[in-house]
Amino acid sequence: MKTIIFPFNQNFLQEITDIILNNYSNNNHCDLSGLAIILSGKRSQRRLLEILSEKSAKKNALLSPPIFFTPKSFCKTFAEYFVNIPIASSIEQTIAWINAAEKCEDAIKSILVKNNKLSQSPERDFFRVAQLIMPLHKTLSGEGLSIKKISKNLLIDDLDEEKKRWLALAEVEKEYYNELQKNNLIDPYGAITIAIDAARQNSQMIFDNLLVINVVDSFNLFGKAVETQSENLTIFSLGKKEYFDKLGFLKVKNPKLENDFVRFQQNSIRFLNSPNEQAGEIIEIIKQYANDFGYGDFVIAAPDSQTYRPIVQALKSVGINCHNAAGIPFKETETGCLLNSLANCLDKNGCETESFIELINHPLIENLIIKSFDINSIENYNNLSSEIFNIICKHKIEIINKNTLHFFKNEKYPLVKQIPEFIFQNIISSLSAKANIIDWLNKINLILKNIFSTQFDLPDDVNCSAHDEALEKWVQLCDEIINSKVQWKEICDAKTTILRCLSLLKNTNLIPKPVEPVIDMTGWLEIALADSPITIITGFNEGMVPEKFSADPFLPNTLREKLNLPNYTRRFLRDKYLTKCITEKNSKCFFLTGRRSSENNPLKPGKILFCQEFEKQAKILKEFYAPAEASKENGEQTAQSTNYVDDNQQILSTNVQQHITLLKLPENFKLNTDFLSTLSVSSINDYISCPFKFFLKKVRKIYAPKKFSNELEGLDIGNILHTIINKNLNLIHSDKNNEQVINAFLDELKNIIVSLYGNPLNPIIQIQQENLKRRIRKFVTVFRDNFIGWEVMEDEKGEKIAEYEIIPELEINNEKIKIQGYVDLIEKNGNKYSVIDFKTGNKNKNDSNIFSTKKQQWKDVQLILYAYWLFKRIGKWPEMAFFNIPPKENEIKYKIINIDDEKKEEAISFVQNLLKEIIDDKISLEIKFRKTENMNNCKYCDYKQICNR
Repeated sequence: MKTIIFPFNQNFLQEITDIILNNYSNNNHCDLSGLAIILSGKRSQRRLLEILSEKSAKKNALLSPPIFFTPKSFCKTFAEYFVNIPIASSIEQTIAWINAAEKCEDAIKSILVKNNKLSQSPERDFFRVAQLIMPLHKTLSGEGLSIKKISKNLLIDDLDEEKKRWLALAEVEKEYYNELQKNNLIDPYGAITIAIDAARQNSQMIFDNLLVINVVDSFNLFGKAVETQSENLTIFSLGKKEYFDKLGFLKVKNPKLENDFVRFQQNSIRFLNSPNEQAGEIIEIIKQYANDFGYGDFVIAAPDSQTYRPIVQALKSVGINCHNAAGIPFKETETGCLLNSLANCLDKNGCETESFIELINHPLIENLIIKSFDINSIENYNNLSSEIFNIICKHKIEIINKNTLHFFKNEKYPLVKQIPEFIFQNIISSLSAKANIIDWLNKINLILKNIFSTQFDLPDDVNCSAHDEALEKWVQLCDEIINSKVQWKEICDAKTTILRCLSLLKNTNLIPKPVEPVIDMTGWLEIALADSPITIITGFNEGMVPEKFSADPFLPNTLREKLNLPNYTRRFLRDKYLTKCITEKNSKCFFLTGRRSSENNPLKPGKILFCQEFEKQAKILKEFYAPAEASKENGEQTAQSTNYVDDNQQILSTNVQQHITLLKLPENFKLNTDFLSTLSVSSINDYISCPFKFFLKKVRKIYAPKKFSNELEGLDIGNILHTIINKNLNLIHSDKNNEQVINAFLDELKNIIVSLYGNPLNPIIQIQQENLKRRIRKFVTVFRDNFIGWEVMEDEKGEKIAEYEIIPELEINNEKIKIQGYVDLIEKNGNKYSVIDFKTGNKNKNDSNIFSTKKQQWKDVQLILYAYWLFKRIGKWPEMAFFNIPPKENEIKYKIINIDDEKKEEAISFVQNLLKEIIDDKISLEIKFRKTENMNNCKYCDYKQICNR
């Protein structure tokens, strides 16, 4: 066995390829077919092969490539070489654990804590129990341990309850081995142990030469397997000799590594407030070096998955493709999404409306229906699905089943009913009742075959190779289950079958072929060997680097340390070492550390940042926790970031006010101003609140989905109150006393509630109805007190101006633009006029909701535009007022707005300038439709998930 250790600052992979070509090939033929190389990740393997190809081509030599392994795949090959008994596949292991758990049901009760959902379930879910115990078995077995050993030898001083748990676990483990033995199978780790003994006895080498390259932390059995091949073994490591044991693993007790500082390059640490800002900073780094380097010269690591999507979107928005070397999770592929949507539609009482809408909007189902009904365009299909959605909203349909299909009958569009019927007849109805899992898989695959039987174009954002690979993975899983030697005999419904299979595929990542040219995005563990001139690490926070251990029901960190299993200390040393590999090589590297997550939760800086001299630690703390500037008006914090940048460097500030939004627009996007023909008063307010929201809603016509609920939402309450008031305006101005008027209002309320929610009402609706009654009583009294002698204004045709459509006109660039709106009420008393807007929210509205005197900003121009419409008809500005009808009775008030006529004229000019800004071709789209600077506006925004603020 040879050990070769390179100093940190050398180009590791380049040096290794020189050694390989000089020692294992000749001039004419670089024959490396007898050489096996073990590397921790696929990207490192690919890069090493690229360098070998480049250097052999320079020699004009033919290259026969080596065989590449990861530690796990090497152990699998090693075991298969020495062991004749078939090794259980992952599926066969899972089924064996399920069967073992079922046979040891009494033991399971001891394993599960009393408050665990599994322990309380009347129908025992042995699949989930198996998924709980199986990882424990793998963790221990990889280190040469077993549940049985721990239960007997290592828990003598522990609590009785904990002893019982481990003894019960050992009982299930014993039954698991029996299940495998009955079917002539062997556990993979058991096979590795047998192979190690066989290799030691025979001194047999399975490859001509074996190279292990910088595998610094792996499971114990891997080390023992590699050691049996010591005769032909060479170990390459990067760093200091004192760090490693004889197999190149980092020493468990490692004082040298513990005490060494991490030498971060000057200006390499950047603190950013959010994942979006980290994405923006990457753009700026790439711009800084774009003149000197190309795609292959940059590599990005994203240990924090929350930063991945913003980075991809940001790079794509500036025309840069990236390749996710870590892979796309199966659940995010079109096949995975389709199966998940289908499972959600298979509840025993019927299909929940949200799940049904999700299913019919899936591109694969869209295609199936379009082909089946010969619908001539996707636009027509979208119109039909919108009509289906409207019917669901109109009738408050919560569950779609055979009893509710009659609601979809539509004389104008017969397909509106035929589409739900088609879904039920061809998909949902065939997946009812209970059956064996294997029978279900056959039925489900027949449905999938029908869905995939026609050719169609995938949407632009769907990766075709990932889509094809996902289908292959699904079919492969089904084949493994059907052909498993250990039979899965569970009887369940189709939904459970699909969810079981999706769970088995949850750790399956699909790595699509990159579309050249690309920037590689990789995981944390592979970044250390990257030889790119520019390395960018994002999400460098505690819990990501070093990676945290999630709560383990069986192996807390203290027990892990006792058993020398992977634990926090060991993980910290590994990640500190990997950080040193990055910081001490001859290339530029940047560490982006977030202050807050995508959910705006505070984050901690990575502990490794503090492996420096004390003065630098203090500086890191000071910069990371630097107090953000407080907003003068409402105390909200604005984003602040401090970059370690020289004064002469031109790196974009990441303050929210100056940060480029990186608005994602289609290529060659041109603004079509047709939307101005249907401009509403509320959309003007949208633009004031957030131009980006206006862009999504009016320009791109992206509408937030309606949320279904069994109770009255705020919008429902507002609509009900508006309807009742509008229907009884004549009565409220009549000579009848208050009680008579109130009773009429309450009768109308009862009719509306019953028509919407049926009779009897559920308790929540009843409580809300009582609150509405109190609000109505108070409203009638306050209204009649304030409007004695007044009447509802009528238009030229004698129609009362209440819930009345008005269309103010504004002149923009010598053209008149019409703005549509509905005024709640205009009251008249002689020459006096009052334009009234009913507000039913929790907080009362007043002057400051229209114009902020502190910021000198207009916030809401709706009421002023309504008043402007009347001003053009009567020649003078009317009174404007909010009629606040909040839940608290004592706060129901009529509030006149105190804004003078000159200020109202100023508001109209403000709206005209806004419209000019939207129309102006000289203003870039990024500025025109920028995101709001006021994060308070994002709190309840329907588009915040799309915006990814």
